[in-house]
Amino acid sequence: MAALEHEQLSGKMPVTYDTPAVSEKFATEPTSIAALGLMGLVRLDPIGLGLETDAHGRAVGTSGQPTDTIFVSGPLARGSVGELMGIPEVTAHAELIADEIHQWLGYQMASRRKAS
Repeated sequence: MAALEHEQLSGKMPVTYDTPAVSEKFATEPTSIAALGLMGLVRLDPIGLGLETDAHGRAVGTSGQPTDTIFVSGPLARGSVGELMGIPEVTAHAELIADEIHQWLGYQMASRRKAS
């Protein structure tokens, strides 16, 4: 069964979702993931295990381009990066995504400073 931990479409809270049947949820339930899909910001991976991501962990939108502000980690990314169910794999992938987000935030801060 799916375990929905937290959902929020706006604001700064992450969307966390853990389910073995993401494609079902994506197509049939009014979840934030489905809403993101309807907005074109995310899409299912080719085999339907989770969301498609690029090499940096960013969600791939329906246009085929990565969405700069949505990062995917853990079981929801397994269709793009492989099995992420064991603690060592989940931890390593979470650290990689955290580093990507850290770099992205640094870039955003530098861009804002230049604009000021």
